[in-house]
Amino acid sequence: MSNSWSQNRYRQEVAIDLGTAFVRVATKESGVVTIPTVLSPLLHYGVLTNPEAVANLLTPFLARTRRFGLLCPRVVAGFSTNLAVVERETMVMAFHQAGASAVTFVAEPYAAAIGADVDILSPYAQMVVDIGDGVTDCAIIRDGEILESQVANVGCGTFRSVVKETIQRCWGYCLDVAEVERMIALAGTYTARPMATDIQVKVQDSTSVAWDLSVRQIALQAMIEPLVVEILDTVSKLLQKLPPTSNCEIIESGILLTGGGALLPGLQQRLTDTTAIQVTIPAKPLDAVIKGLRRMLLHP
Repeated sequence: MSNSWSQNRYRQEVAIDLGTAFVRVATKESGVVTIPTVLSPLLHYGVLTNPEAVANLLTPFLARTRRFGLLCPRVVAGFSTNLAVVERETMVMAFHQAGASAVTFVAEPYAAAIGADVDILSPYAQMVVDIGDGVTDCAIIRDGEILESQVANVGCGTFRSVVKETIQRCWGYCLDVAEVERMIALAGTYTARPMATDIQVKVQDSTSVAWDLSVRQIALQAMIEPLVVEILDTVSKLLQKLPPTSNCEIIESGILLTGGGALLPGLQQRLTDTTAIQVTIPAKPLDAVIKGLRRMLLHP
C-alpha cells in the first residue's frame, strides 16, 4: 500500500456550493452550513471576483476538517456550465489558498439533479433549470452526462437590483435587501396574483428618515418582467438546440426547477405555459446543489 493511497483514503472531503448570495459547506458527517454573502458578494454572474475573500471565508471551515491536523481536505465544488477554464483556475487557487489539497468541479445543474433525486443515469433526456442569485443555468442530462446547456446572466440578485434601482430612481427612496426580497415575493410574476393590490414597504429617504411607501403590485411585476422573459427565453433556446427525440423525452420527464428563483410565485406556471412541459420544484430548491454535492461525497 503506497503512502499516497493511504493519505487519500484518510483525507476528509468537503462539498462547497459557492454562490453569489450564500456559500454552503457540507461534509459526509456534518449537515449543511450556510453563510450569507449577499451584502458582500464573492461572485459576479457566476464568476469569482474576490479570490482572497473566498479563501479567508473558507479557511476556518477547511482547517477544522483536517485529518490528524495534517491532511488537508479535498473539495468538491459546484460551478456554472459556462465558466471558462481561466475562471475555474481562479477558483482552484482560492480553494488551495483556503487549505484544500485538491479540487473537483461539478456543474451546478448536474449537482442539483442529484440533490433532487433525479436519475441522472437514465437513458432518457432530463432538463434542469437552476436559477441562482447571479446566473440561470439550464442543462440537459442523459446517461450521467450533460448533453447541452444554456446560461443567462440573470438571477435573484438581478431581480433585487432592478427593483431597488427603480424605486430609488422613481421615488428617491432607498431599500434594504430584506425589504426588496419581501416585495418581490409578494408581487410574484404577472400570472401569480392577478388582483390589483398595493404592497406596503419600508423605505428611507436621503436623510435616512423612514417612510411607508405603497407600490402597486402590477408595477413591481412590470419591473421584473423583462428578467422573467429573459429566463424563459433561455429555457426555450436550450430546447430549440435539441433533436426531436430529446424534446419528446423531456416532455415525458418534465423540467426540474431549482435555486432561489424557484421560489418566485408564478414562475413555475410561466415556465409551464411557455414550454408546454410540466415543471416540478423539489422540497428545498435552495439546497438542491449542496445536497447533490454532498451525496457525491457519500456515493462517489
